[in-house]
Amino acid sequence: MKRELIIFFGVLSIAGLIVIASSISNPIIKIHQIECKLNDDSCPHELTQKLDGLKKKSLLFSNIEKHVLDLNLDLYQLNEIKKTLPGRMELSFSTKANSYTLTIESNQQPYLVTENGLIYPDKSNDLVMRITLKNWPEVITENRINQSLHTLITNLVKYLNQHQIKIQQIIIHHPNHIEIILDNRLIAIAQESQLEQQIAKLAIILEKLDFPSIDQNIKEIDLRFKFPLLRTNFSSPS
Repeated sequence: MKRELIIFFGVLSIAGLIVIASSISNPIIKIHQIECKLNDDSCPHELTQKLDGLKKKSLLFSNIEKHVLDLNLDLYQLNEIKKTLPGRMELSFSTKANSYTLTIESNQQPYLVTENGLIYPDKSNDLVMRITLKNWPEVITENRINQSLHTLITNLVKYLNQHQIKIQQIIIHHPNHIEIILDNRLIAIAQESQLEQQIAKLAIILEKLDFPSIDQNIKEIDLRFKFPLLRTNFSSPS
């Protein structure tokens, strides 16, 4: 009986290997069509070009997630993989949370900056947070953003996302004067020092106070003080 079981499982293993080998060589089981979505919209051309390298890989037996990670997609994060026969695959991406668009005021050139500091020509500024830089020495070196500036911006983006604070734009004059434009009439001012605590204060202020019903003249929330200052049209900056 034991000998028969060994023979049975041996034959079963060989049959399994034959099925796998034939599946891999079968063009129906290989990837030949890739549908790509970025934030529920069509993927940009540079992303689809990179994904073309996945074609002709096995649809069933390839580690697609690992193959995508090997493509080093600095800006995009893979969220979902769907496979359907024959040979069709759907990939859903989102823009990484700490990516942003940086516009340098001196030349009005917008760049897309990935979370690791690499820069690209901006082609999707509606997908990520927009930053305008007024004054900063040596912003870009060899396709990378200045590291201290990048750290400041990524921290700011992270804190704003953590507290789910919706903004229109950020304008950085220098590390001690960062304007966070919340809407058409309200601006918060922060600085690099104790930035996390300042954004936490801003979240509390926005949650607790109903600005339209308090004072339509309030234009600024200055977070750089121990007790944030609310400035109106008639206030003088401190």
